[in-house]
Amino acid sequence: MNVWNESTAALNNLSARYFVDLSEVYAAGYSADHVTIDIYYSSAGVTVSPLTAYDAANRIYYFELDWGNYALAPGGRIEANFSIHLNGWQPAWNPANDWSYQGFSSSYTNTSYIPIYRAGTLIYGLEPDG
Repeated sequence: MNVWNESTAALNNLSARYFVDLSEVYAAGYSADHVTIDIYYSSAGVTVSPLTAYDAANRIYYFELDWGNYALAPGGRIEANFSIHLNGWQPAWNPANDWSYQGFSSSYTNTSYIPIYRAGTLIYGLEPDG
């Protein structure tokens, strides 16, 4: 995932939320406790929240990737490469129904389905109906 700063000022306190629908995980007998995220690379030192319920009744959760006080310069970008999977790489999770996976292809894709926040306030993108 790449986050670009298209403003004319440096931005800090940025985070992104990656939303997942875990209905198929629960249907297979697993729960949110079995889902994990691995960060393989981050250009600016990202921290990741535990999986957080957004709409527990509909099994919608998110991971928040937080770049803290890192100042993203105008025209600059920050990057995080990650993998979301079940512990032990069990095959029950399928990203196809995930809010944040919409429109993904094998190449770079602009998306509004991975919302970006500044100091906790939504500044870009869309959240799922919850």
